[in-house]
This record gives sequence, structure tokens and C-alpha cells, in this order.
Amino acid sequence: MALSANTVFEVRLTGNDTNGGGFVTGASGTDWSQQTSPQYSVTDGVTAGTTTITSASAAFGTDVIGNIISVSGGTGAVVQSWYQITARPSATQITVDRATGLTSGTGVTLKIGGALFSPGAAGAAIVAGGSVSGNTVFIQYNASPYVVTSASTNIAEGCVLGTAGSYWIGYDASRTRYPAVGGNRPTVQLNTGVSNAVIFTGTNNAYFLQNLILDCNNQTTSRAGLMSGEYFYVKAMNGTWNTTGGVLQDNSVGRAIYCEVSNCTLTSAANGIRLVGNAFFCWVHDNAIASGSHGLTAVNAVGCISNNNTGGGGFSAFNTAVGCIAYGNGQHGFFPQNTGGTYINCIAENNGTLGWVGGTSRYCLMRCASYNNTTARSSAATGQVFDIDPILGSGSFFTNAAGADFTTNTTAGAGALLRETAFPDVFLPGQTDYRDVGAFQHQDTGGGGSTGISRARGASGF
Repeated sequence: MALSANTVFEVRLTGNDTNGGGFVTGASGTDWSQQTSPQYSVTDGVTAGTTTITSASAAFGTDVIGNIISVSGGTGAVVQSWYQITARPSATQITVDRATGLTSGTGVTLKIGGALFSPGAAGAAIVAGGSVSGNTVFIQYNASPYVVTSASTNIAEGCVLGTAGSYWIGYDASRTRYPAVGGNRPTVQLNTGVSNAVIFTGTNNAYFLQNLILDCNNQTTSRAGLMSGEYFYVKAMNGTWNTTGGVLQDNSVGRAIYCEVSNCTLTSAANGIRLVGNAFFCWVHDNAIASGSHGLTAVNAVGCISNNNTGGGGFSAFNTAVGCIAYGNGQHGFFPQNTGGTYINCIAENNGTLGWVGGTSRYCLMRCASYNNTTARSSAATGQVFDIDPILGSGSFFTNAAGADFTTNTTAGAGALLRETAFPDVFLPGQTDYRDVGAFQHQDTGGGGSTGISRARGASGF
């Protein structure tokens, strides 16, 4: 057998990686994982290589059912592993989901309840339990970071190789999937001297990362994420990698939603966010990028911003980009490469070369805005660009781009050109659309006039 798909692990800086650390949602027992210390802790456990574990002193109650038990040590030198308690035949005996290995022993340490200390140990527990899709790990916020002391995966205080279909979720006050953005997020940080590390990895594994800050701490060849699932409200920072991307998806159609990459040093063919899939409302900024590389590359992008990435460009390889902003990048703003692409309601301002530069295929701009790109608005190759309803500014479009406020100003010939002018003018017959060009929507005094969400990013990030 294996752990239930409904198993939920708890990670806290007050926990311990020898604890049980988990509970099966819906089980008849009591969840003892959401506390610092184990509810049951004995050193007289007896294992026989079967699903039966006994202890003369534990006095097991029926509350243990559904809890995860950590089993280790003793005369048989039982290697630590985690098991689901499926039954409690008596106060001295429990049954677990699978045999406890080939080694039997006495004097075995048994711990039921108590949170784990590191995400790496949670990864080890999931793998030990059969790598079941649906397992969830909640990581509690603490002002101090969870420090990763080894580039190895799924060991105590190591990096994580996530199981396909698992969830890794940071939380502050309430444990929930897809938590509300804007609250405190736990930080997982590489320790000094940990090189060639990826904090959350698993090439081709499609799993879920939510509500986390991943700090590579400027360690050599360090990356935040390499997997093929979904990043939701994840911030990657201080990475130093030389290929692919800091937030990367590989060989799967994944997505990044409301993610941020900043203050990274990217050499060779590296990108800030590199997705096989799609990016929604992501922000890549203030990274040092090699010439020819980009802040964000994906199939499609909606409401994303790539700004102040020195050395390289803002965006690349898009089939479609809607409401995106490229500002102050070292090279071009947008690069459709050789696949072409369609850009709707996008803005290119103050980039080092062109606003848009194409490859061998045609690309289309529809009601896109540009101002002060060093070379020109777009590449001038004959037939390479369809530029429909272009918006040409005479000043900066933004309220305070230097302070990362990319809301539109009200200046004539500048931000005023973008307000209530986005494509399409009419979405359905008789229904007028008053959206703004760009990633943000203004709201007129009194709440009338325009629709959408009014948001502003501050210099401190999401």
C-alpha cells in the first residue's frame, strides 16, 4: 500500500524532522501534526517487517488513526520512514499502511504528531509513502527563512524533488490552496556555500508551488524552480544561473500566475521565467540578463511586466501577449522570434533597441503603444509586421515607472492616450468595453466609467 492521497504534511520552524508531521484528511483520529512536539513519542517500539508495530509504553488511543508516524532506529537500525496509521487494535499495537521494511528491531523510536522542520523532510516522507499524487505540504510563515543546507533532494534540510500532483503551499494564518495574495509568505533560502542547487526541482514532474518566496541567496549556479506544473504567487530572487531559467517549466504545458523574479544574474541563454506554457500577471524586473536573453519567455502572456532587465530584452517567443508592458530593458521590448505572434494592448517604453523585433515570420500589433525606444517602435523588415491602430506617445505613459508604478498617468499625449482605448471597443453587440491599454485599469472618480481592477505594484514587489 501507500500513503493516502489525502495526506497533508505540516512544516514549521518550530518542528523537528524526526516527527510524524502529517495527517490524512477525513480520518477518524485527531490531527496531531499542527503542533511543535509529537503527541506520542516512545523508544520501545517493536517492528517485525510487517504492518504491525507495538509499544508497551505508548498507550495508543484511537486518536492516532490517520496520523503519520515516524519510525527509526532501534536494534535493527531501522532507517527512518513515515507511515500512515490505519488501525489501532489495542493500546499497545497499531497497524500501518505498508510493511516497515525488511529489518525488524526493538527499541525503535516512534513519533506520532508534531510538525516537520524542513520542506526537504516532507519530500522524503512523500517519496517514502509511494509518491502519491494529491499529497499536500503546508509550510508555515516565519520571519526567519527555512534554510536549505544541501543541494541534495528529499533529505532533511535539503532541496525538494516534488512528486507529480503534489501541492507545496506557504501560509500565514489559514491553511488553504490558492491563498489570497498579499499576505506573509514563508521564505525558503539556500545556505551560504550551497551551489549547483535548485530549491524545488523535478524535471517533467507537474506539481504545484503556491505562496512562497524562493531565495537563492546569490549562491553559485542556483535556481529557484525547475518543474512542469504551476507556480502561483511565487517570488524567485537572488539566483545566479547560466542556462534555461530561474522559474522554469520543462516538457509540459504549465503556467505561472502572479509570480515575480528579481535581482538575479542570468548568463548565457538564461531567462528570468521560462515557460513551456503560459504566464498570467507575472513581473520580472531588475535582473542582469545576457545579451539575447529575456526577462520572460512563454507561449502566451496576459498582464505581465518585464522591466529594467539590463543586458537583455523584455519578452520573447510569444504566440500571444495581451496587456503586457516592456519597460527600460537593455535591448528590445518584445521578440516574437521566428514563430510570429499577436500583441494586443501592449506597451513598449524606454527599451534599449526596438519596441518589437521580429524573426522570419510575420507578427501583428493591435492597438499597442510605444514611446522612447532607442532604435524604433518595431523592426522595419518588409511584411514582417502588421501594426494596427498604433499608439505613439509623446511622453512616458506611466505614473512613476522609476518607482515601479506602471499605472497610466493622465498626461495628454502620454498616459491619457491609453485610458479607455483598449481593443476591442465593442466586445458584444451593444456592449461597449472601456478597458485601458496595458496591464492596469484605472477607475474614474465615483466608480463609474471604466471597468476592471485597479492595481499598482510598489518598489518592494508583489
